[in-house]
Amino acid sequence: MTNASQSALDKANTAFTDFKAAADKTLEGLRAAVGAVSDMAYKAAEKSVQEAKAATLAVDTAKNGLSMAQRVASAVLDASAWVAKNGIDIFDLTSVTLSGDLRGLVDKSSRLKARVQGTFAFKDVDLTVDFVPGQGEEMIRDLFDRLLPAPVNGML
Repeated sequence: MTNASQSALDKANTAFTDFKAAADKTLEGLRAAVGAVSDMAYKAAEKSVQEAKAATLAVDTAKNGLSMAQRVASAVLDASAWVAKNGIDIFDLTSVTLSGDLRGLVDKSSRLKARVQGTFAFKDVDLTVDFVPGQGEEMIRDLFDRLLPAPVNGML
């Protein structure tokens, strides 16, 4: 082989080596870029899934709360309708008798006593509650405090 041929072969070999090194670097850069993009896409997708799960949980919680509120409202309306329809049967006063010191009532040092007799929820009742003329609401509240259990009375 002649020097010129050897020189041409060496130059071709160097050019090929340089090209291969450049191609390897380019491929390595492309792999890194694809890897980085894939990693970013995976992380973004994972975050979206987590946010979707959190949103679904919030929506489910809100739906459950709304469903419960609807059931409670429906039960209250049903109970109210029943009480309105059967009101005479549920609370029937047969007698209210007032007693007390008239002088104490005038100078506001005492209250009258109201003896309330009748039926409530199909049971006979005979209760005595305080009464001040003009403050009937207080007497009714006291009466219901005694007739109704605490959780029901707290809703009135």
